[in-house]
Amino acid sequence: MLELLLRNGATIEQLRATNDWGHLWTLVSDLGRQWEPATMSIADVAGRLGVSTERVRRICLSAGVVAGEDADPFIAPSDIVIFESFELAAATFGFEPMLSFNRVLGSALAAVAEAAHRLFDNEVAAEVSAAGGKELDLTLALVAAVASEARIPDALARTVRYHLDASQARRRDLHGFARATVATTVCFVDLVASTELAERHRPRTWSRIVAAFEDSAWEIIVGRGGRVVKLIGDEVMFVHPDPVKACESAATLIDAVAGDDRLRGARAGLAFGEVQARGGDYFGPVVNLAARTVGAADPHELLATMPVADALGNSQGWSIEPVGAASLKGFEQPAPLARLRRSRPSI
Repeated sequence: MLELLLRNGATIEQLRATNDWGHLWTLVSDLGRQWEPATMSIADVAGRLGVSTERVRRICLSAGVVAGEDADPFIAPSDIVIFESFELAAATFGFEPMLSFNRVLGSALAAVAEAAHRLFDNEVAAEVSAAGGKELDLTLALVAAVASEARIPDALARTVRYHLDASQARRRDLHGFARATVATTVCFVDLVASTELAERHRPRTWSRIVAAFEDSAWEIIVGRGGRVVKLIGDEVMFVHPDPVKACESAATLIDAVAGDDRLRGARAGLAFGEVQARGGDYFGPVVNLAARTVGAADPHELLATMPVADALGNSQGWSIEPVGAASLKGFEQPAPLARLRRSRPSI
């Protein structure tokens, strides 16, 4: 293993430091990350841009980057483009709004980075260790993983273009240009008795069960033109401009969960109306109403507000059963709801 690490550029100092830590094989990850050396400090960036060091520090923190003291090197010279791009956008959108956008970007990238590393920990290292593998086996596995990791930045840059196109199409569907709010269907689907099931399964087993649910949710919702807003382990939130397609997505996901004998089913709550779209998320009473509605639903049930039920009125293949007004937490007035049943399978 030492020969392998030395061939990949490890220094004696690195070997000693990592060995003291107790996981020599992890040095492969550092060796494979050969970025341009960091020689610019916050003070250097501020001087180049003609702004205060406090401004640069706030930009860094909004992106989830801790830069250290003003004179500490933290970025490579070529990375000054990050700050130049921020300032160019801030001239159009404003400094504070761009900080908010940067926080969305930083949060997403932190999730990508952690997911990449946990992918190795959970799917590769755990299997190697369970099979009795030694440090050399982990080192060889990590060499292959690091080669894949190196492609992530380019893949992200290319993939985001498709998401920008998709977002533009959704804006057209929602008539959301130059508007503070948009009209859309908000849906929550959650797993029944998930807390109890999580306690009964080993963490690794439960993680795989939840991953299967998330895989199904993503493919079903995106495949029908919806947007997954967030995955919260045992729950998914999504939006769709078309209430009928939102109901189809929810019903199909509930059917998929029903086919998994490790679970006890799923339920859905849907609401339609004006919502505020900000920072890649959705807010407002309609979102809260959908979240409360799913809590009132029975296992395997789609429960929806009347605007959603009314939209299904002219759609074949659905039965609509008004269930009266329900008292939902956080709402002063009871909300009229309807139970939706699909009488034909989704195509």
